[in-house]
Amino acid sequence: MPNEVELPPGARRRFSALLFHLYRDAGRPALRLVSDAIAQRSDLDGTASRETVRRMLHGTVPNDWRAVEAVLEAFCALGDLTPEDVVDTGDGYGRALRPHLRELWNQALEHPDPDPDPDPVDTSGFRSVRQRRADIGPPPDPF
Repeated sequence: MPNEVELPPGARRRFSALLFHLYRDAGRPALRLVSDAIAQRSDLDGTASRETVRRMLHGTVPNDWRAVEAVLEAFCALGDLTPEDVVDTGDGYGRALRPHLRELWNQALEHPDPDPDPDPVDTSGFRSVRQRRADIGPPPDPF
């Protein structure tokens, strides 16, 4: 999994993080093994080369859901999972793996840029007037 400098927080990172989790659960198989497992499945509509799998694990989001689904199926088969297994979505609810990954894929395509920092750190060394007023209270009454 790339670090946050290489793949900043955002929809693409969430997509890749779930794939990487599945990759780890599958025992970190050689990417050739993953692409071969996909090629051997005649029931899959999509395909993915080992380079496609590598790119997906590093943050590239394919435009074709069939390639993503093929990789999901391979990781599940190698990791003794099914795409219908329920996973924790981080919001206190569980969701089946396939629709959850599809939602992350859609988000990554629709919002490829990193998430804006929700609480930016002021690196200037100065605090805003509003912050200082909150710390010291209102100015004294001049009269």
